[in-house]
Amino acid sequence: QNAKNLWSKTKLIKGFMSTSGKAAVSGYDEALATAGDRHSKLQHRMEKALDEQADAEKRSLEMTIEMENSMQLADLEQQKLTALENAGDDDERAVLIARHEQDKQALAEQLELDKQRQVRDLEQRLIEKKNRKLKLEQADLLAKESELLKDPATFAQADMVALEAESAVRREAEAARMAQALRSQDEADLHAVVEQRTAASTEISAEAESRLHKELRGTSSEEERERLMKEHEMRMARMEAEAAVTLGKAEDDLKARLAERRAKKEEFLAQQHALEKRALSDGADRSAVESEIEKTHQVSNIALRQEEDMA
Repeated sequence: QNAKNLWSKTKLIKGFMSTSGKAAVSGYDEALATAGDRHSKLQHRMEKALDEQADAEKRSLEMTIEMENSMQLADLEQQKLTALENAGDDDERAVLIARHEQDKQALAEQLELDKQRQVRDLEQRLIEKKNRKLKLEQADLLAKESELLKDPATFAQADMVALEAESAVRREAEAARMAQALRSQDEADLHAVVEQRTAASTEISAEAESRLHKELRGTSSEEERERLMKEHEMRMARMEAEAAVTLGKAEDDLKARLAERRAKKEEFLAQQHALEKRALSDGADRSAVESEIEKTHQVSNIALRQEEDMA
C-alpha cells in the first residue's frame, strides 16, 4: 500500500508528459524527484532490516557455540569423574583435580578463541550479504526504475519495478522480525534450562555443606575433622562434575530442538516469500500482483506476531 500511495503522484504525471515538451521535462523531473526520495527511504529501510537480521544471527550463533562448548566441557568433567573413581587414594585424587582444573582452563580458552573466529567469519559473511543486497540487487532495481521513468511509454513498467523494490525491502524486514523473535525464544528457553539445572545443583551443594557441618560438630578429633574435610572436597568435586555433565546434556538436547524449530519457522517464511516473488514474475497487472502480495503478507504477519508473542 505504501508503494502504491507513493506512486500515485507519479502516475498522474503521465498525463502531463503527453501535452508538450516543456511539460514532459517538468513531469519527468517531478517523477524523478518523487522516485529519488522514495529510493532513499527504501535503502534506509533495507539497511535497517539487514542490520537487525545480522544482530539476531550473531547472537544466535553465539548461543549455539556456547551450548556446544558446554558439552565439550561436560565431556571433560565426565573424564574427571571416571579418573576420580579409579584413583587409589586421596592424594592421587587431589592431583587429578588440580590437573583437571588446568585442563579445563586450557580448553575454555581454546573454545573462546574458536568462538571468536566463528563470529568473525559470520560477520564477514553478513557484510558481504549486506553489500550484495544494497549495492547490487536493490540498487539495480532502483536504477532500472529510474531508467524506465525516462519514457512515458514505460511508466507502467517502472511502476512494477517500484513494487518489486518495495516487496524486496518488506521481505527482508519480515526476515528480521522472524530472526529476532526466534533469538528471543532461544534465549528464554536456554535461560530456563540453565536456571533449572543451577537450582538443582545449588540445592544439592547446600545439602552437602549442611551434612559436613553436622559431621564436624559431632567430633573434636582433628584427624577425624581433616578426614571429613577431604571427603567433602572429593564429594563436591564429583557433584560439580555431575552437574556439568547434566547441564551439558540438557543444553545439547535443547540445541537440537531449537535448530528444528528454527528450520520449520524459516522454511514457512521462505515459502511465503516465494509466493510473493512468483506473483511479481507472473506478468499480471498491478492490481492482481498487489492483491496476491497482500494476501501472503497478511499470512506472514499473523505468523510473525505469534512468534513475537512467544518471545
